[in-house]
Amino acid sequence: MSNFEMFGLLMRGVMQGGLALWVYSDVRRRERSMLWTLGTFLIPEAFFPLYFWNQIPELTWTCPQCHRRNRIYSRQCRQCSKLFTSEETVARLQGFFEISDAVVILLIALLIQDLGYSISLLIEQGFDTVTQRAELLTLETGHFWFVKLVAGNVLVVLCVYCITIRCRRTLEAVGLKYNGNLRHLAVSLLFIVPMFVGFVALYGGVAWLADATGAGWLSQLVSWERQQRAVGMPETLTVSSAVLIGFALLILLPIGEEILFRGIALPALADRFGLTKGVVLSALLFALAHGFFRHFTPLVLESLWLFPIGILIASLRVRFRSLLPGLVVHCGLNLASLVIWFGWH
Repeated sequence: MSNFEMFGLLMRGVMQGGLALWVYSDVRRRERSMLWTLGTFLIPEAFFPLYFWNQIPELTWTCPQCHRRNRIYSRQCRQCSKLFTSEETVARLQGFFEISDAVVILLIALLIQDLGYSISLLIEQGFDTVTQRAELLTLETGHFWFVKLVAGNVLVVLCVYCITIRCRRTLEAVGLKYNGNLRHLAVSLLFIVPMFVGFVALYGGVAWLADATGAGWLSQLVSWERQQRAVGMPETLTVSSAVLIGFALLILLPIGEEILFRGIALPALADRFGLTKGVVLSALLFALAHGFFRHFTPLVLESLWLFPIGILIASLRVRFRSLLPGLVVHCGLNLASLVIWFGWH
């Protein structure tokens, strides 16, 4: 096992411990069984979602006149004192996103992804390889991206469920709408080239620093991350693989990730910590989760690059009140990565 794989196991242990402490604090507050804490530490992808999505979100309604939030049991606005009928208050009931909602969706998608890899390995290579996580690198390209499609669909479906059914909101309310202004989309296109240049400069700068200082571990880090980014990418591009990879990287996963990180996580974090901290924390969640979602161990350099991109996309979401400008940046960066990759190969 390489040092980077050991680092990945360490990061997973930190994640499991953090999620277990999160559940522990909530269990004490609600006086529930401590077995939830133990289960979350052992299998966080299963117990954390079961614990938090077993709880019904608090529903409130917003007064159409003064925009004050009111409790579900009240028909009279606490600020302007306007009285509404029961039917009117029920029609306006909405749940507000919690930070746990975004984490639950991400963990379930990761669980489905891991199950998909294991099933694909079982079909390809037999039962003995299922528990050998390093062997995931040998998964056939077609199977690899089929698993990504399944996980991406799960991600989108869970996001839509959380928004429309669990919290009784509309997709337009979280920014999945076109406001009719093409200038907003055009502005977002301007960020694609400098962001991608920053990505190339980061890897090139670290490689140069490794040569200049003689730090072998930096060279190993660059080589390791390049190897991980190559996982599942075919050496030669066929029509079928182009369609499969293009649909996953340019449509499905960007849509799912934008809804999750900027449609659900950003409002939840902003509501809890304020808008500025919400933007920064949603970008941090995006950067840390992205390596786990696309690869098998966390990628340090990719996370460093994705953090400012997360801030940029979240800022576009706040500025234009739409997910589409950020989605354009997201898809554009993925497209640029694909073009460069197949240009080099």
